[in-house]
Amino acid sequence: MQLIFEWVAQHAIDVTPGSFFASAILSDGAVMEESRGRDDFQLHGVLLPRKRVAGFGRQEVYQLDTLPAGLSTLEAVPSQPLQVPDDLDQLTFEVNTNMFYDQGLFSHYLSLRISKDSTYQEIPLSSPVVAVDWPSRGVYRVKVKPFLRAALWGGERPLIARFSPRCAEQWEQILLPEFGF
Repeated sequence: MQLIFEWVAQHAIDVTPGSFFASAILSDGAVMEESRGRDDFQLHGVLLPRKRVAGFGRQEVYQLDTLPAGLSTLEAVPSQPLQVPDDLDQLTFEVNTNMFYDQGLFSHYLSLRISKDSTYQEIPLSSPVVAVDWPSRGVYRVKVKPFLRAALWGGERPLIARFSPRCAEQWEQILLPEFGF
């Protein structure tokens, strides 16, 4: 299946010359080479909420002289569509950045946008359906929990029986309607 993955700002993010955001997708622990992406910011600016911070499958450098003239917001170039396994449970998103050295800030400021055809879903990294591993400073591994796959692209209702009654109730009242259930 072909999907587009992008990192999106939840809150305004300051960038300075030398800021970078490198990402790749791991499938069963191995890097999918075509997924490698890197965004280098060689300017002072602000990435506004709901704007792309970085993407997969391409490398881009943002400099003042390469941006469109006139007033426009700073935003990363769109990602390339990637062929990924149908079993999204295998995927882990790896990030290496100097924009966030703390896992709490990383989770607070970013969401993962997953697009299929003309539909997309943004998943805040602070969501309980996302696990963020922090193996070293500025390096993160993000995994979307398995039951979310069905919620994203239709199919059967996600299994919530394994969670505490309070968590299941939150899913019933808040999150499931957002995914169209």
